[in-house]
Amino acid sequence: MSDLTWPIVAILACVSYLWGSVSPARVIGARVLPGQRLDDTKVVLPNSGKAEIRYRGVSATSLGAKLGPKWGMLIGVLDMLKAVVPMLLVHLLWPGRELPLLVAAFVMLGHNWPLFHGFHGGRGQSVLIGALLFIDPLSVVICFPVGVAVGLLVLRDMFVAYTLGQYLLIAWFAFTGTPAELLFAITVNLIYSIAAWPEARDYLEARSKGHVGKIENFRDFFTAHPAMGEKRFDRDA
Repeated sequence: MSDLTWPIVAILACVSYLWGSVSPARVIGARVLPGQRLDDTKVVLPNSGKAEIRYRGVSATSLGAKLGPKWGMLIGVLDMLKAVVPMLLVHLLWPGRELPLLVAAFVMLGHNWPLFHGFHGGRGQSVLIGALLFIDPLSVVICFPVGVAVGLLVLRDMFVAYTLGQYLLIAWFAFTGTPAELLFAITVNLIYSIAAWPEARDYLEARSKGHVGKIENFRDFFTAHPAMGEKRFDRDA
């Protein structure tokens, strides 16, 4: 890595951000749902009657809600590859663990606040999972199922089940990773938290009003996930 200079690092960061700004969800959505808004999806909360929150992102989540889980999973895989491909290329050119982390963080920044789409993108979970599969696949296998289990079986809270796994990455890399990996985990969680705040705010408001029902089983959790549930969402949002 002796040929790696700060100008090259800056260029890689910029290119990674621009690459992250390319949105498979928008490309597919424009063809499959021409003329429809992709950035306003109503999410019905499980076991809560008609209580709902608005998902304002454009990603696998919103397209999965509007088109069904197959489309959501397809776009999710494309978003994962959006992280994996540049990380792999950078690793081949400059072997090491730190530079792919930088690339992944800037890809996620571009995904969440894309230059090409008015800085209005997704939330970055699929991008993050793709990056983790490259960096440390075991972190995905451990942290995300534990997060779902705690949210579902202990707290019975949909939002906790949906998000806790990625926050557990901070503890995971604190104990098993390098300082660079720990910094990466903190950074991507900060990026996600800022991007997802509108949905978190709506959810907390609904919960404070008693509109949030407890999830009772795994089916409740998976059908409550915007990218997976087919009949719980307003497809015309």
